[in-house]
Parts: sequence; C-alpha cells; structure tokens
Amino acid sequence: MERALLVCVPPHRRHDLVEQYFARAKQLFLSCSDFRSYGSCALELSYIAAGRLDGYYELCLGYYDMAAGMLIVQEAGGMVASADPARPFEDTRCDLVASNGLIQHQILHMVQS
Repeated sequence: MERALLVCVPPHRRHDLVEQYFARAKQLFLSCSDFRSYGSCALELSYIAAGRLDGYYELCLGYYDMAAGMLIVQEAGGMVASADPARPFEDTRCDLVASNGLIQHQILHMVQS
C-alpha cells in the first residue's frame, strides 16, 4: 500500500460530505505513495485496469459516471465495491472503492473506519 498511487476525488456538489471525505482521504494519503486525479472516473478506472494506478475512492458518484469503468476494472481482474456497506450499488448515487485487487481490502478498511 505504501507504494500505491491512488485517485481520491472530493465530492463536488455535496458540501455536507467534505469533512467525512477529507478525514478518510487523510488516512489514505498517509498510507500510500501519492494521489492523482484526472477529472474522469471512466479514465481513472481504466488506468487502474491498465496498471497505471492502484486504487480509487470517491463519494456520491452517479452510475453514469462509473458503470463502464467498473466493468473494465473487473474484466482486468481488479475489484470494485461500495465504500458504504449500508448503501450498496442500489441507490442512485454510490461511494466507490476500486483497485487492482491487491489493496482493495486495505482501502475499504480505511474508508469504513
């Protein structure tokens, strides 16, 4: 995990989630090599599938933002999950954690604690 490059994107339209996001992002940042953000969920998830990035965390994503990228990550052998076990991929918005599969449980543990 200490060598991992992660994507961490703050919630754009949900200012009520900023405190929660930055508390979790701080834990991730202190445990990884660095953060990146390219401005496109589909691109960032594709980079995980290609091995250019290791993990992804974002709050309050719409399915139109992540559906294709989630499939690409899974087809490449990576993992995707809801960051909030109480809100699985059934709601209209989702908190997403994705990875190459090697650090998925570590990311989930940090964002769920």
